[in-house]
Amino acid sequence: MFINPKTNSYSETDLDVIDFVCAMLGYAKESFLSKQGVSNAEMCFILTRLFVSIPAETEKNVFYKDHWAARYIAWVEHQLSKSKNSLWFNEKDLNSSVSCEKVDEIFQFFFKPLIQPDCWPNEVVLNATGNATRLKVAYKIFYFCLYFFYQIETHNVMELLEFWKSSFVNPYRLLLNISATEMVKTPKLKDASDKKAFYKLTLLKDVEPRQAPDIYQEFNTIDNIEAQCREAFTPYPGNAYHYTSLDALYQMLTKSKESFEDGNIGIKMFMGNAEYLNDPKEGQYFDETTSSDSEKIDNILHPKDTYVLSLTKDEEERLPLWVQYGANGTGCRIEFEIAESDDFHDVLYISSDANLNAQAGNAIQTLKEYIRTHQKPVIINYAKEVIAQIKYYIKPIFYEYEAEIRHFSSSLPQFANVYPSPRPGEVVPRLYCELNKALKVKSIMLGPKCPNPNHIALFLYRCGVPEVRMSRIEFK
Repeated sequence: MFINPKTNSYSETDLDVIDFVCAMLGYAKESFLSKQGVSNAEMCFILTRLFVSIPAETEKNVFYKDHWAARYIAWVEHQLSKSKNSLWFNEKDLNSSVSCEKVDEIFQFFFKPLIQPDCWPNEVVLNATGNATRLKVAYKIFYFCLYFFYQIETHNVMELLEFWKSSFVNPYRLLLNISATEMVKTPKLKDASDKKAFYKLTLLKDVEPRQAPDIYQEFNTIDNIEAQCREAFTPYPGNAYHYTSLDALYQMLTKSKESFEDGNIGIKMFMGNAEYLNDPKEGQYFDETTSSDSEKIDNILHPKDTYVLSLTKDEEERLPLWVQYGANGTGCRIEFEIAESDDFHDVLYISSDANLNAQAGNAIQTLKEYIRTHQKPVIINYAKEVIAQIKYYIKPIFYEYEAEIRHFSSSLPQFANVYPSPRPGEVVPRLYCELNKALKVKSIMLGPKCPNPNHIALFLYRCGVPEVRMSRIEFK
């Protein structure tokens, strides 16, 4: 552990700040000693890790060329030079501690282009003399990053894009790094109608800030094509059902339960990555022109950013669903009350390529044309991700008995949650994202082989489940 429990040197806030900064910078907690000073070279490392992943090696004949932090110092020097500034230290002071006054000055320089004047923090000055300890620098990073992060809630996306357009550092990489700590909630963007706004912002992590507004507009154009296509898949309001294990139900009720104003409970369901779908051919229908020849020979794995939640609208119990999804009959079936605003759509079951709905097919072809006419990888990849989501609404007709409805969301792997342990037969744990809103629970049915159903029903009523039923299906 970072802290010796026998000492009272650190407050809970101190520990939260240290956890946040270690998660952002990749520091081990054990090495982030608050009483130890930060050297000038390490200050360059810290600044660089905030805004880029790993900078390029420096080939310049400079005084720090053989130092462990050479590439980080070179990056900081380059950023300073854009405003005709130079490094604040020389060869003699390379490993000397940086002063509190200089840390204040450095952070003012790097963050001023990223924080709107009406969002500028007042409490982040170190107000200290002498050298800056690691804890003091951690507080500086923590406050500036949070003010940067939450100003998103006070402006619409295009305002921010234009504001950051003149920045000399990449604000979108910083946005990604802060979010990936999993210690802050996703901000409620002013563009509430655009459910993908935050995801699209994080996709800009590798682009030049001045190009970001135009690329974001291209994303919106792709979204409009997707919206036209989604009309081909009927929106579903009504009752829907989810077969699952009792372990999963317990996790939902203890970690994801919410209360509605009418007193009913809701569950924020987990959405699994599309890589985990049972049918290995899911999303592969109609794939004739989405990849270039160079990609077909590429040996780099490209993970999907698509997360999916599947429910069934069939109110009748189905033995295959109990077997496959309901823990072989020992689990449960949750009944949800789905509103139109929950954004679930019917899956389209087809017998051949020719049966593809014309509207969906036209939208896919339009997006493929988009891919062929654009050069920027970030736009091409976004269009491909949208095509993939459309295709996940399409399944072969022999799955029709499942009567599926689906909801999709997009997220980078850095934002995904990780299950506590791998499932049986898997090497690593799966990734998942929570649904952005809770689904109202109407009832829970216990499986035909559920152990101790009365005990479990008692617990479920204690959790606020309105009604608990027992399965009547025959299961040997």
